[in-house]
Order: sequence, then C-alpha cells, then structure tokens
Amino acid sequence: MALNVSNRVSLVEERLDDFVARLATSEERAQAFSTRLDELMASQEEARWQLRNTVGGRVLEQPRVKVPEPKPFGRARVAKELENLLWDMEQFFTAARASEDRVTVTSMYLTRDAKL
Repeated sequence: MALNVSNRVSLVEERLDDFVARLATSEERAQAFSTRLDELMASQEEARWQLRNTVGGRVLEQPRVKVPEPKPFGRARVAKELENLLWDMEQFFTAARASEDRVTVTSMYLTRDAKL
C-alpha cells in the first residue's frame, strides 16, 4: 500500500512539473504576442497617417496657420481683463502647439504694474 501511495505522489509531482513548464511557456508566448500586437498597432497607426496625409503618393504638407499673439496685460486690478488674458494665452498655446514653459511665456505679456 505504501508503494502505491508513493507512486501516486510521484505521478502527481510529474504532472505538476509538466504543468509548471507549460505555464512558463504560455507566459513567454503571451509576452511575445503582446509585443507583436504593440508593433502591429504602431504599424497600423503609421499606415493610417499615411492614408490621411498622402494623395497620389505625395505627402501633403500640413497648412501653417499664423496664430495671432494675445494683447499685453497691464492693468493689475481688473480681474476680467486678467481672465481674458489667461483665456487668450490658453488659446494661443493650443493653436500654436507650444511646448515651452507656459508661465514664462505668459509673463512676457504682462506690462506696467502687472509685472510686479
């Protein structure tokens, strides 16, 4: 009887080892699949960009729009004017696709007492 139990234990251990090995292989395959999926999605996005931006094999140039600059702000005690300046600056940064430090650029549009 003890031999029968030890045979069963060794059989369970073998099956467990086989399961662990298959699980490791499955994890590797899942990681490879995930990497390949990311590559395909990037490739698809590039193909979409090319379809949107090409005509007859030529790449279309994006139109350049001149963005008007906001008016300087110099009246430190007029809240509505300050709100307008901040809104204008947000619109300016959005339209110009500016990536600079927005606080530094905005401070350049302050004049007189507003600079203090």
